[in-house]
Amino acid sequence: MKPWLIVPALLLACLPALAELPREATAQYAMEWPVKLPVGETGGAYRVELPEEVYEQVTRHDARDLEILDSDGSPVPSALFATEAVPAREPGRLDIPFFDLGPVDFSGGQPSLDGLRVRARRDGAGDVVELLVGEVQSPGDGSSAWLLDARLPGQDPRAPDVAALELEWDAHEGPLDSPYRVEGSDDLNHWEVLVPSVRLLDLQRDGRRLQQRRIDLPRSMDYLRLVPLAAGPGLELSGVKAVPATNVASPPARWMSLSPAAGTEGEWLYTLPARIPASLADLSLEGAHAAHWRLESREQGDAPWRLRAGPWLAYRVDAGDMSAPRVLGQSVRDRSWRLSSEDGTGEPPALRLGYRPESIVFVAQGTPPYRLVAGSARTRRAEYPVRALVDALRARHGEDWQPAAASLGEARELAGDAALQPAPPERDWRSWSLWFVLVLGALVVGGLALSLLRRTPVGG
Repeated sequence: MKPWLIVPALLLACLPALAELPREATAQYAMEWPVKLPVGETGGAYRVELPEEVYEQVTRHDARDLEILDSDGSPVPSALFATEAVPAREPGRLDIPFFDLGPVDFSGGQPSLDGLRVRARRDGAGDVVELLVGEVQSPGDGSSAWLLDARLPGQDPRAPDVAALELEWDAHEGPLDSPYRVEGSDDLNHWEVLVPSVRLLDLQRDGRRLQQRRIDLPRSMDYLRLVPLAAGPGLELSGVKAVPATNVASPPARWMSLSPAAGTEGEWLYTLPARIPASLADLSLEGAHAAHWRLESREQGDAPWRLRAGPWLAYRVDAGDMSAPRVLGQSVRDRSWRLSSEDGTGEPPALRLGYRPESIVFVAQGTPPYRLVAGSARTRRAEYPVRALVDALRARHGEDWQPAAASLGEARELAGDAALQPAPPERDWRSWSLWFVLVLGALVVGGLALSLLRRTPVGG
């Protein structure tokens, strides 16, 4: 090779070292799980509920070492969501009986029901089985009051309450704008005001119609009374429908049982092996027991302990009579837990921590198939506007909208335990490479100069 080509050749050889090559994302995580998208779904947003084996790989306190990658290993927008209480579908409206109590007396300036007579026929157990409305004895000539039997058909103590009423009335001449009061009773003798005033409307103009037929109730009672607050033409009811309250079902909690790792009598230490979002706490002891307890936690060994529950009385008398689990003030992912008894007990209890699995929601960006990766002390998930996206979609499709549910396949090891070790300090390889090239180039130039000096004839 000619001497003057040496320097360019060296520079070309060092170009890869000068470039900052991106690291392979999968090499930064311990484990991965293939994401199985639902068949037939073409949505752009999906959610994956996290199983316990995923939490076991999470190392960061904020669970930011969870991420979704596409087939090229590039991260896609994702965020962690707490499990939400799922509202049950609103049951259908139910027709309930209603009775005309006749015109209300307004002679005293206020509506009076003194002249109304209602008799109830009861069965052997004392339950009302029939209502008998007597003839009106009041001299009222205003709007009628109405009695509603709000006991839902087949109602038992577990039946849903009545959350609202939807009224139906016959056609009438002119506009309707009538104020009413809603009263409630469970025995037809003692009445209380549930809704002090509500306006019922039926207005028409230029082919448009405005109606207000619904009355929301603050709580449910067996019998309801609609009492007009103004004299004059009122409602002529043709039907009343009860809207049962919508029950909100919290997903069942999952439990992780911990044995004490160390401790003395009256105080025991536990180590949580997975980054679950613990929100419930309970104890497990053999046989009957009763004692007061305090539960504390911390993330690191030198951090102060923080009270999570207690003091509370945990007891068990028999298999069906025991204390309820304690609700923690917030979800906690701390590794270290301490349980102490104020009464002193010799047997170390098992600490049970309950949690509701979270879901990671992601946008199907990039090329499928997708992978969930977890466990890294070297990288963390970036912040993406996924929550804003979910809020926008719920505003468009309704509050109960959810991303399509995806599932996970079998786990596969990536970098393993190596990903759980902190990365070595970053070295500035670019600066080192540039200095190497400059020094090497200087040496080459110096060598070329010496070579030329040696070839120069004496006296030349």
